[in-house]
Amino acid sequence: MDIDILKSLLEQVKDGSVDVDDAMRRLRSLPYEDMGFAKIDNHRHLRTGFPEVVFCQGKTTEQVCEILKRLSETNKCVLGTRASPAVFRAVSEQIPDASYSEMARIITVGRPQRSEDELAQDNKYVMVLCAGTADLPVAEEAAERYRLAAANPAKLDVLARLCAMHREDNVLIIGQYLDQLRIISEMFQAPIVTGQTSIRERERLYDGFRRGEIKLLVVSKVANFALDLPEANVAIQVSGTFGSRQEEAQRLGRILRPKANGGQAHFYSVVTRETSDQDFAANRQLFLTEQGYRYTILDATHLLSHRPNGRLPN
Repeated sequence: MDIDILKSLLEQVKDGSVDVDDAMRRLRSLPYEDMGFAKIDNHRHLRTGFPEVVFCQGKTTEQVCEILKRLSETNKCVLGTRASPAVFRAVSEQIPDASYSEMARIITVGRPQRSEDELAQDNKYVMVLCAGTADLPVAEEAAERYRLAAANPAKLDVLARLCAMHREDNVLIIGQYLDQLRIISEMFQAPIVTGQTSIRERERLYDGFRRGEIKLLVVSKVANFALDLPEANVAIQVSGTFGSRQEEAQRLGRILRPKANGGQAHFYSVVTRETSDQDFAANRQLFLTEQGYRYTILDATHLLSHRPNGRLPN
C-alpha cells in the first residue's frame, strides 16, 4: 500500500469520515494478500518506498491483469516486466491508464509515458550499452526500471525532512531527471537550474545563492561541472547517472570547499531500497569509501521519526 494512501486512510479514520470497520477491511490485505494463484506483497511499498514489481512472463493473461489491477488500487505507480503486447492489450482494457514500452516489454500503471521529443529536451546524458541488437530489450528494461526507482515519489517525504533539518543551511538538491526536479522545485518553491536555463539566469540565481538570498537551489546535471558555489554546505542527491563514480565525486566536491565559518558539510543520497537504484548507489559510493570517506546508511522510517530540527547521528 502506498504510504500516502495509508496516511489518508488514517486521517479519514481520525476525522470520522471512515469508520474503523471499513478501515480494517481495507487493511486486511496487509502484509500479504492471498489470491489463490499468487500472494501479493502489499507491504513492500511501506518497507522500501516502491511496490512489488510483477514479472509477467510465465503467468496467464488473466493472472497478470488481476495482479496489476489489485496493486494499482493501493499504489500510485505499478510496474509489470516481460509483458507481451497481447498481455498489455488485455491489461489496458481493465486499466485504461496503463502504458507500454514494447522494446522494454514493460507495463506501467500510474505514470504517463513521454514522447521521444520530450525526453530529448530534458538534456539527459545517460547511456545504456549492450552487446548487440538482440540485447536491446534488456537494455531498455534496465533503463526504464532504474528511471522509475530513481524518480520514486516516496523520496519527497525524506527530502522534506532533510530540508527541514537544514533550513538554516545553504542547500543544493541535485538530480538526473528533470520531471522529478521540477516537482521538487514546485514543492519547495525553490528556483531550478537545468541545461535549458540561460547563462544570464544561471548567474543571477548563483549570485543570489552566494549572497544568501537563496537558501535552497535545485540543480540538474549542470551541477556536475564548473559550479562555483563555495557557500553550499549541504547537497542532497535524489537521482544520478546509474553507477557513475565520477559523478558522485563531482557532486560531493560541490560542498567540500572550506567554509568561512569553519562549519561541517553534509552530503545525502536518497535511494530506493531493494531496487537497481540501491545497486547503482552502492557502486557510486564504493569509490569514495576507498578514498577514505564514510557513509552512514539510514532507513527512511528512522529519519521521518527524527525531530525535524534535530541532527542525524554521525
